[in-house]
Amino acid sequence: MLIDTHVHLFPDKLCPKTIEKLAKTDPNHHLTYYGDGSLGCAEKNMKEWGVDLGVMLPIATNPHQQKSVNDFAAYVQNHSDAFISFGTVHPDAPDYLSELSRIVEMGFHGIKLHPDYQGFFINEKRLYPMYQAISDRKLPVVFHTGYDPISPGCIHATPEAVVEMARQFPELTIIAAHTGGLYFGNPPQDIYLDTPNVTFDTAIASYTFAPEAYRRLIDIYGAERFIFATDNPWGDAAKDLAFFEAVGLTRDEREMICHENAERLIGI
Repeated sequence: MLIDTHVHLFPDKLCPKTIEKLAKTDPNHHLTYYGDGSLGCAEKNMKEWGVDLGVMLPIATNPHQQKSVNDFAAYVQNHSDAFISFGTVHPDAPDYLSELSRIVEMGFHGIKLHPDYQGFFINEKRLYPMYQAISDRKLPVVFHTGYDPISPGCIHATPEAVVEMARQFPELTIIAAHTGGLYFGNPPQDIYLDTPNVTFDTAIASYTFAPEAYRRLIDIYGAERFIFATDNPWGDAAKDLAFFEAVGLTRDEREMICHENAERLIGI
């Protein structure tokens, strides 16, 4: 069983223009895409790569998008056997509490927040009521962490800030995308040890880590704190699986990272 816990999808009418526009925001790292961001293309890629289930992560990039973005996520979850979905809220939306309630009613499996696209720093105290509301509803939350090409000069979720926020909300299940900080190599490797409520998704790891460096992280934290993710359409599951072959996972570690941890965290 292979679950990809980090997939982005867009309505057909927005593809592929959206993907091409986003790719151009990353001149430094030459962001590659492996599809047009549509449901049909993602399903085709997943079948070729051997992915059994994808988790859609929608993002409301302005306060007025919550309902329409979540409605599309509900369509995907209800019409594709290949996907389940998270919902999203925007921190500046005055009705985010009612939207959280609707997200629960629609049967979504968690919340996706993106500090760069949504314009906040992860440890801002003004966001604490929102984090508490998500925690009270027992919804896991995925945060983009580290670098993002849309705001290359400003890191909205540094590892240190993620740790600060995670300690404030020990009951909140946090999934730190991109192994806790995309393109971050300077923080101490054990910086997340005192935050057991933080799990790492492996999206883009094959582009940003050497296999031996990732092996050290797994040894530090334990395989139970990692979940397989590609960032599809920005990632290629076949390349990621080859990367983990080089990392040298044991059979038990592979089962945990590829599906067991996600099943436990997300409630699959």
